[in-house]
Amino acid sequence: MDNHEISSFRKVLRRFERLMSNLQKKNVCCSGITLPQSHAILEIEELGETTTVHLSKNMGLDKSTLSRTIDGLVTIGLVQRHPHPSDRRSVLITLTDQGKKTCNEINIANDKYYSNVFQSIANEKHGDIIRCFEILVGAMTGQRSVVTCQSPVTTEAKDNELMSSQSYFDNVAGQWDTMRKDFFSESVREKAFATANIRADKLAADIGAGTGFVTEGLISNGLKVIAIDQSEAMLDVLRKKFDGIDCRAGRAESLPVQDETVDYVFANMYLHHVEEPPAAIREMARIMKTGGKLVITDLDEHDFAFLREEHHDRWMGFKRDDVTSWFTDAGLKNVQVDCVGQDCCSDSCDGTASAKISIFVASGTKL
Repeated sequence: MDNHEISSFRKVLRRFERLMSNLQKKNVCCSGITLPQSHAILEIEELGETTTVHLSKNMGLDKSTLSRTIDGLVTIGLVQRHPHPSDRRSVLITLTDQGKKTCNEINIANDKYYSNVFQSIANEKHGDIIRCFEILVGAMTGQRSVVTCQSPVTTEAKDNELMSSQSYFDNVAGQWDTMRKDFFSESVREKAFATANIRADKLAADIGAGTGFVTEGLISNGLKVIAIDQSEAMLDVLRKKFDGIDCRAGRAESLPVQDETVDYVFANMYLHHVEEPPAAIREMARIMKTGGKLVITDLDEHDFAFLREEHHDRWMGFKRDDVTSWFTDAGLKNVQVDCVGQDCCSDSCDGTASAKISIFVASGTKL
């Protein structure tokens, strides 16, 4: 296949992905679960009963990420765990009656949609479409390990890393509020607010908003908020928590906000997930009004490699001198980088490592 054909294929595929994403969100929202949770229960339905190891291989997810998704499904009563009859070290995962009912609702909605789609396609082409998808899925499954081993300097590898991070947060969205409490407390956002000297009725942007940790504090202080995150699953949780909130899907290099729009920009535990921190800071500065203040809370430089693997951190913290330089290069003045006075704590999934990392607060004003 030549470059022109590949480009044409990718354009069609992007359109297909957008259509699929909208369809899945619509059907899943009606069932009251997140998109990652729907993928999990539909896979369990197909397998009948399975283990976390088997399910993670089938879905192409790491065990820690999948375990959190399953934990959420157990909590809401869609999935149950029980001892494996022949292997005491293993646990079987099955759907509850409510889980089966939820799968049936999703399947009925999808069947109805695709039935209408295929009615507009000539009958003799139906089999060809199915076979084409089978061939494509087979080829992509065979390439999975190749793709993840590519050099990180290639554009495709960077896209994969971004998708890996996005997939991680999509999967943990339903449990993020509980997980976050283990990492750091509300004192982090209070330090950020005090640094910015926030005032009611002003407009703030919460970049990497997640499920609304910073947004919640801003709203309670009387500010208007634009919440931005690359994970639609995170934003779905946030929307359910705050009626009428302005949620926008976007990434670091192209924030969906016009120039000089907001009075404050906050980014909590966001910078270590972006591809190019200096560029992300410049982009955050762009959307601020003159006199606006940027406040970033993030991790000091560390050497806990398991955070890169399990939490998909792109950067193992930062040197404060580098952060200062990035703020200055973005045209910000009165730049300060200080201690929050709290550590971010996390244990590895296998229990062999434990991280305790100091948190900094960096601020600068657009003059």
